[in-house]
Amino acid sequence: MKTTGYILSLIHKCSALILFSLLLLISSNAQDVSSPVVSQATIVLDTINCEEVLAHAITIAEDYTITNEDNTTTTHKQELLYTWSFADSIVFESRYPEATLPVPVDSTTLKLVVSNKFNSEATDAISLPSWGVRAEYSLSVRDREIPHEVSMPTALSAPVDVEFTNKSKGDYTVSEWTMGNLTRLFDKDPVYQFQTPGEYRISLTVTNEFSGCSHSDSTEVVYVTDADIRFPDAFTPNGDGMNDEFRPAYKSIKKYKLSIYNRWGRRIFSTSDPEKGWNGKNGNTEAAEGVYIYICEAEAFERGVSFTRKGTVTLLR
Repeated sequence: MKTTGYILSLIHKCSALILFSLLLLISSNAQDVSSPVVSQATIVLDTINCEEVLAHAITIAEDYTITNEDNTTTTHKQELLYTWSFADSIVFESRYPEATLPVPVDSTTLKLVVSNKFNSEATDAISLPSWGVRAEYSLSVRDREIPHEVSMPTALSAPVDVEFTNKSKGDYTVSEWTMGNLTRLFDKDPVYQFQTPGEYRISLTVTNEFSGCSHSDSTEVVYVTDADIRFPDAFTPNGDGMNDEFRPAYKSIKKYKLSIYNRWGRRIFSTSDPEKGWNGKNGNTEAAEGVYIYICEAEAFERGVSFTRKGTVTLLR
């Protein structure tokens, strides 16, 4: 038992000696590093144009020394990180003092933070005016609430009233709208009526007259369908809510006249409203089942385009 205790004591002493030796070795290899600081950072604005801001930094950051285990010293330059922000939003970080930044569309503060790995930093900030502009808009088609007119989001029936909302950013002083090749408008939020069939790419250009910067957005297209008018072959005025009136499906029609005749050539119905259908009556009397003749004359919004539709319709009860 005494021998075992001696051996354990010797092991503990050896472990302590090894640990002490390791600590001594680490201490002998340690280096004394001075605490370098970044004492100054200054923003220099090189260029500001409609697309970008070019800037660079002037920095005072002294070299630092490292004292080695043999008491020799080495001198090193600081590795710096340049962080550029608009207000408090970081837009660019680099190890180099030059920066290419997006041009601001609103008045803002350009801030620079120059830091090193020793938690020292210097800052600078300058004010930038609203310089650039960014065009952006939305549109909405006014609902005409005409149940029997054929109009779809991708093929609108004329006339089409479209409302435009200017959502542009920046200190713009001029808004110019181009409705395809039709016209130019200068209202901020115009309403325009499209009457002629075609494809109209909508372009908005906004301009900052102070800086001379302009920007355009032409993302939306308005489609206006060609004029057309079609009639059914039969209808059933029996009051069931389905196909109770004889009326056309139409699109982009400006003027309209419909006349209906019985087999003896007597006119029993006429209208100039395409939404007003024939309910199968001759005055206040229900017309008899059978075949009737219709004649329709219509004019499109497109200049010089007109239609004449003639045919027969069967009244079934």
